[in-house]
Amino acid sequence: MIRRLYRLWPNPKLLARLWLLTAAQAVLQGLLLALLIPILDAVVRPEPDIGAATTWLVLGAVGAALYAVLSVVATPVGFAAAGALAAQLRRRLMHHVS
Repeated sequence: MIRRLYRLWPNPKLLARLWLLTAAQAVLQGLLLALLIPILDAVVRPEPDIGAATTWLVLGAVGAALYAVLSVVATPVGFAAAGALAAQLRRRLMHHVS
């Protein structure tokens, strides 16, 4: 069923771009989640060491900013891809019905 849906896709480059952006977001989200380990390790000790967590917090802030930029870029691509597929499906349905 998914293969049949991909054949209906009017612009495969748009779909590839959407996949690339989504994969980049997923990898970055995983890395940001992994950053919690050293941050929590430094902060949850009996004597918290904020200095040890600072580097990881800065990396987390940079990663969060990059994730926000990727989200801003990926959202319109997702809307364009969904709109293109919906238009193609409507055309196919109207052709089939008429």
